[in-house]
Amino acid sequence: SPIAAVKAILDAGSQGHFATGQIRSVGLAASQTIGYGDDGSGNISLRITLPGDSDLNGIVDFNDFLVLQNYFNAPGTTFAQGNFNFDGSTDFNDFLVLQNNFGQTLGGAAEPISNSERAALSAFATSVPEPAAVSLIATSVVGLRRRRIGK
Repeated sequence: SPIAAVKAILDAGSQGHFATGQIRSVGLAASQTIGYGDDGSGNISLRITLPGDSDLNGIVDFNDFLVLQNYFNAPGTTFAQGNFNFDGSTDFNDFLVLQNNFGQTLGGAAEPISNSERAALSAFATSVPEPAAVSLIATSVVGLRRRRIGK
């Protein structure tokens, strides 16, 4: 099956926003990417879309957030599983990509965001500490522990 090879080419090309590499797009706007999905039976779908659009429907919406939430902190994920920056895992950086494009459509018009969607995004963002915050907390804990041991 050539799926692994095609995914590797897509992942490598995404680093240059598909301007270089074996798969290229001359019509790709700066705010767009090439998203891809794998249906599990050997078929890969490609679409010019917005970063954060996991289902390739041209809209970054709550359904895409749910995909990201389901695969959050999972290694070895694909674009269709919330890995919007093609770094191999679905993490906080992918959430930021989704957040920056949330409510946007491929046609450019923003979709309205419901209060429940806004609340879910906000709750998720506050429940996941930023990498810098995690480092600060860890440093503080180590400092307190050393202080207690020294007494």
